[in-house]
Amino acid sequence: MNKQAFVKVIVIFALFAAILPSFPAAGAGEHAPLKGLLDAKYAQLGSDTPVSSQMKTILSTSLTLSAAQFVMVNSDGRLYPTANGTLTNVWIDIDGSNVTNNAIIDYRGIIAQHLPGQQHSFNLVGGAQLAVGAHTIRLMAAAGAGAFSIGAGTNLSVMVRPATSIQYQRLGADTAGYGFNTQYLRAACEGGSGGHTGPAPHAEVLAANVTLSSANQPVIVLASGRAYKNLHIGDVMTGIYADGVNKGNNYSQWAVTDVAEGAEIQAPVYSQALFTTLSAGSHRISFDASEYPWGNYNNWTENPANYKIGANSNLLVLQGGFTLVGGAYKFPQNQVDCWGNMQTIATNLPGYEYLPKPNTDYKYLEKTFTVPAGHNGKIMFMAKTRMGCAYDEGGVRQDNSVNFLWLTIDGVQRGSTGVQAFVRPDTGSTRVIGASYLSANAPLAPGNHTVRVYTRVETAPGASIRGCGVSPDLTLIYFD
Repeated sequence: MNKQAFVKVIVIFALFAAILPSFPAAGAGEHAPLKGLLDAKYAQLGSDTPVSSQMKTILSTSLTLSAAQFVMVNSDGRLYPTANGTLTNVWIDIDGSNVTNNAIIDYRGIIAQHLPGQQHSFNLVGGAQLAVGAHTIRLMAAAGAGAFSIGAGTNLSVMVRPATSIQYQRLGADTAGYGFNTQYLRAACEGGSGGHTGPAPHAEVLAANVTLSSANQPVIVLASGRAYKNLHIGDVMTGIYADGVNKGNNYSQWAVTDVAEGAEIQAPVYSQALFTTLSAGSHRISFDASEYPWGNYNNWTENPANYKIGANSNLLVLQGGFTLVGGAYKFPQNQVDCWGNMQTIATNLPGYEYLPKPNTDYKYLEKTFTVPAGHNGKIMFMAKTRMGCAYDEGGVRQDNSVNFLWLTIDGVQRGSTGVQAFVRPDTGSTRVIGASYLSANAPLAPGNHTVRVYTRVETAPGASIRGCGVSPDLTLIYFD
């Protein structure tokens, strides 16, 4: 239901990337001399794994701590229903207790022709303060209804004390309903006329206060959860804010998902941020609920979304102790409150032969970084973005596609693959998609390395693709 006009979008984007610098974190404390994570574990699923109503272990690893530590966990992957009327549930537990959000996707209200087999990307993040001794970390899944499969490449990452200051906030129950009025609101970065520009209305879901001893210290923020229909379907939007404001696309990434029968009536929302320009002193970092303004689509139609954020949705803030931290985004000009622009990743419209084509790998962005001497080479890489396609318009058809997002390190594909299906007549229903990799099993040697983010739009031969795109936000972050 996101109403981007991709023909307009296609012509306004240049094909170049901008990057955030890599730099050592200030105030590193005792973590800095270690030059890398204290310990790290990584596991990846080798083949698609079926899930029924019985709780099932998908991946498992263990670690032993010689001192009490905060242990962060993360999973990126894909799943798809194998029966009509499916409700998925995926989470990570440590020693039998859930420590993350839940990847709950409700396919039960979806339009029948979309099923079965519509793939969806998911993300889990969280952690816990653990005592000395042995611990078991598991990626778990169960079907609340129907049945589904977890796709090959889905991963499980474990990081021991990823920062010297860690704040983890988690919802104990579903929120009250969120509904906003954005009828005449448009993003200034989109151009056009009519209505008014300004920040999208938003409400704080979770928040943490951080204190910086000096300016420009890097702060990594991860938010992951789920949204579901309350009173009305519509386009849910969430974001990460600093001191109540959006700092711009170069510092954070919007999450938008359609909570509707043409998509899913419950689905993941997840975002990341890397703040590098905050002043010294105290700051409030928050995960906020909003809605995607439809702008001048269909004579300024109001987005009627009214939704809730589900229990266990969370906010993780990492500060201090990084030896290596950085990120990459698409455009050099930082755009504040710019939720609508999309970077074209595939089209076969006549006249746009210079843009990426369906059924081809597209290098969306890349970043070169340096692993310093003495570093243990264990680095976490995360890619997240919002992905969507066009609707039929002007007699031009937008056919079904399956869209992909993945990472390479020094030219070799690494980590999970984000996968999202877009199915007629709701190809414009955007979702969040992600991929990640932790170099725990194959540490990176000291020296220069290059990480790239790729996309691909798969279609049937002869299919019409008016346009598929991703949001040019902070797509990539990495840290140790």
